[in-house]
Amino acid sequence: MDRWTMVLEAVPGSLRAVRVDDDDHRPIDVELVDGDAGTLSASLLKLVEAEDGRPDHLVLVVPGDLDEDRFTALSEAVRLARFPEPSWLPDAVSWVGGHLARWGSGTPVTVVDARGDDLAVWPIRTSDDGVEIGEGAPRDLGGRLDALLTGVVHAKLAVVAPGIAEALRTRTDDVGRRDAAHLSHELHEARRLMCATDGEELVVTAGDAEVYVTRDEFTGLVGHALRDTVEGTAAEDAAHILVIAPEVTPIAQQLAATPAGSVVTAPVGTSSLEGAAALVLPRPHFVDDPTPTDGIRVPGREAVPPRESAVVPVPRATSGRDRTPIWAVPALAGLLLLSLAGAGTVLATAPDPAVVPAADAGTLSPVVPVGFDRLGGEGGR
Repeated sequence: MDRWTMVLEAVPGSLRAVRVDDDDHRPIDVELVDGDAGTLSASLLKLVEAEDGRPDHLVLVVPGDLDEDRFTALSEAVRLARFPEPSWLPDAVSWVGGHLARWGSGTPVTVVDARGDDLAVWPIRTSDDGVEIGEGAPRDLGGRLDALLTGVVHAKLAVVAPGIAEALRTRTDDVGRRDAAHLSHELHEARRLMCATDGEELVVTAGDAEVYVTRDEFTGLVGHALRDTVEGTAAEDAAHILVIAPEVTPIAQQLAATPAGSVVTAPVGTSSLEGAAALVLPRPHFVDDPTPTDGIRVPGREAVPPRESAVVPVPRATSGRDRTPIWAVPALAGLLLLSLAGAGTVLATAPDPAVVPAADAGTLSPVVPVGFDRLGGEGGR
C-alpha cells in the first residue's frame, strides 16, 4: 500500500484535513468536531474510517502561539487515536508554503505574521525535505517596534515638555507608575492605528503635552524594528520577505516594501492547508542527493549503512507530551522526519534493530543538528 501523509489544520475556527500522496493532495471530506482530547481523537478516528487506514505521517498545523493546554490536548488525541507522532507546523509558515516550495533548498526567508496587533517574525530557510525554522521563533516584532517608538516619543517629550519627560523617567511612586502605564497604552494604541490605517501621523499625549510622529518616521521605525528582530537569525540576509495579513494593510505594505517582499493575504475564515500540502509534497527536482541521510550519524546511535528511509522518533529538546512543540515538517519524499533544533535540520533513517535504546532515553538533552542542510553559526540565537 502506498505511503501517505495527513495534514490536519487545528486552528481557531478550523479543524480540517487533507491527504497528501506522492504527487497530489485532496481534502478529506469528513465533518470534524473540535474539543478536548477525547473529542479530537473521535474526529481523528473518523478520518481513519474515511481513508481506510491511518497515515504514515501526520503534520499538525497550529497557531504559532499554541498554548500548553491545547498542545497537550492535541498530543493526547493523537495518542488515543494511535496516529504516528506528529510534526508541528505553525500556521504562519503554512500560509506561505506555496511560495517556499518553489524556491531552492537553503533559501533564507523572513515570514512576518501581521494578522493581528502582535506582529511576529518567523526566520526560516527552505529545505529539500520541508522547511527549517530558526530557534526562538516566533520573534516579537511588535514588541521591538513599541520599544523603538517609546524611545522616539520620550526624546521628543524631552524637548517639548522636559518636566514631564523627567518625571516619567525618574518617578517610581504610584503616580509615576500610573503615568507610565498611561503612556504605554497610548503608544500601543497609536501604533495599532498606524498599522491599520493610512494616517499621516500619530499623536501621543502625556499630561498636557502632545507628541507627533510622522508616517515617514514611523516607516523608518518599522524597517529598523524588522532588521533588529531578524539580526543573528537564519533569515538575517533573507532573499525574500513574505508578509501575511488578512488584507493588504499599510503595515503589510511597509514590511514588504522591498524588491524581495510580497504580501500574502490570509482572509479570516479561510484555510492554509494548500500551503501546508505544498510543503509536504516531495520536490525531487530540488534534491541533490535522493538519500541524504545514508551513513549520517544520528544522535543516540552509530551511523548506519544506506537503506530505505522511514519515519522514526527524533529526541525532543524536552521529553513528555506536556511541552510546547518543536516546530517541524518533513516532505513526503522518503518520509524523512525533519526535527528543528536551532536553525538546523535533523534527518533520521529507519531504526537499526540491533541498537537498544538507552535506559534514560526519555530525558535526552537537546538535539544537536546534523545533516546535509545544517547551517553554520548559532542559527536563531
